[in-house]
Amino acid sequence: GIYYAYYPYQSELIGTPDATGTDAPIFFATLIHDWKVDTDQSTSFTHTSHDLMIAKGSITTNSLSFAMHHQMALVVMQLPAQSLDLQFDGFKPYKINDTTYRYLVNPRSATPLTGGYTTPAHQPKGWEINPSDIPAGSYKLFQIDEGSSK
Repeated sequence: GIYYAYYPYQSELIGTPDATGTDAPIFFATLIHDWKVDTDQSTSFTHTSHDLMIAKGSITTNSLSFAMHHQMALVVMQLPAQSLDLQFDGFKPYKINDTTYRYLVNPRSATPLTGGYTTPAHQPKGWEINPSDIPAGSYKLFQIDEGSSK
């Protein structure tokens, strides 16, 4: 038999699996397309709970194994080390360290992300990044105003 799996579990699955699908991306096409990422990914739990993974399982020597594949895209934002009053417009990324943040997006519906900060010289600065070209299962580093190098 053929088995399909996805993670994280949903009590009510978004979309309807395509029973004629011969691989996981076809089987879960509507789930992948309609997967919503929460705008609040500020904790490790909320960040990882939106990281959709899918797999097609196979039985070999009486065991069932799945190789999970990420379906969302990961935005890695690196901001200047001396930035003050950091703000993210309408979303809360997961903070890795003082200058680096991570945020998952659905690459099929990704829209630009914007925010701002204040320089040590008290100048307000805005930024915008467009994550729509990040392939599913990949990440892209966006160094905002040269990232942490300043």
